[in-house]
Amino acid sequence: MPTLVKCACPSCHCKVDPGKGVVREGRVFCSQACAYECTDTTCVCVHDRCEDEKH
Repeated sequence: MPTLVKCACPSCHCKVDPGKGVVREGRVFCSQACAYECTDTTCVCVHDRCEDEKH
């Protein structure tokens, strides 16, 4: 079973589903919106599960 990885955005807490991540500049993000709008302090992630999976 593939291992889920954390989104590359430092302020995003989503897990990236294998084969569904968005690669930008060699890093894997959980969604295209997150990949292009992420900053060190802000995550505009559109995943429903973002708030549920903070660790």
